Amino acid sequence: MRGLWNSLNWWAVFSDPPSHTRLRALFHRAFTPRVVNLIRDKIVAIVAELLDALGDQEEFELVADFAYPLPALVISDMLGMPREDIARIRTWSGQLEPFLGLAQKPAESYVVARQANEAMTDYFRVIVEDHRRRPRNNLLSQLVTATEGGDALSDGELIATCIMLQFAAHTTTTSLVSLGLLALLRHPDQLDFVRHNRNDPVVLKNVVEEELRYDGPIQSLRRIALEPVEFDNRRVARGELVFILLNSANRDERRFAHADVFDASRGDNQNIAFGFGMHFCSGAALARIEGQIALGALLDRGPRIELVTNDLSFNRSFGFRGLQALPIRIPLAD
Repeated sequence: MRGLWNSLNWWAVFSDPPSHTRLRALFHRAFTPRVVNLIRDKIVAIVAELLDALGDQEEFELVADFAYPLPALVISDMLGMPREDIARIRTWSGQLEPFLGLAQKPAESYVVARQANEAMTDYFRVIVEDHRRRPRNNLLSQLVTATEGGDALSDGELIATCIMLQFAAHTTTTSLVSLGLLALLRHPDQLDFVRHNRNDPVVLKNVVEEELRYDGPIQSLRRIALEPVEFDNRRVARGELVFILLNSANRDERRFAHADVFDASRGDNQNIAFGFGMHFCSGAALARIEGQIALGALLDRGPRIELVTNDLSFNRSFGFRGLQALPIRIPLAD
């Protein structure tokens, strides 16, 4: 499976300096918080489009009808992809997830992931070539033209970056929205607090940050020790594989008072749900804005939100936390 690993090494998240430093610098020029803020109106429009498509439907499945298509549409528009291709991308991303998300990978996950990666590579090669010929005002064209010290991203790096962005949108942001709403629904007092303070933009920001701390979509990071280290009376040898449990760290009682309590008004909710240091997620600003807009729009849709069932299924993944489905009901009137 060397070909698959070589391709994944072009993902900034899996690379180390100096390659990572170069990729990060080029990528950051096209994906800053300022750029993300410029597409806020686009996100608002897509959210409205998805909710309008429900018509007078009061009961729907949040993941399939809203939380999944929202980030998929946003990133697809940013990359200049036809919207009708989203279903194919979802299938390929779903085939990559077991390979990337499981600590112990079944043998078949390697084969399926390689096939999905090859299909996505062929697909995005066409998209990248088209953007080189016909630049347009979107993220991919900015990545194509981004330079740092005379350097630019190769076609292979551009294709790998497109795959990485699509995968992140199809997993983490979807889970951020659905898990965020679930946390509010399971804590009615917090839902009431947020609803009564809906017009305060700081409140929605705090809700998203508290959700990321309380039940974040990325459960673990995979790291290899570069040198021996001792932590909590345990020794990690050089070259040993270590899994860093982000959701556990975000519930650390030594860092957060009442860490197991979901508190939408928590002032100190600085989390590491998007990683930390040089590998901090470059798409964090986009995910946060999508979460804020999405949760606010759902609260505005009706006077209350209800869980249709408490029998919920979560993804079977060591690396990623997410709901398979979230049936809800939002009465349009009391």
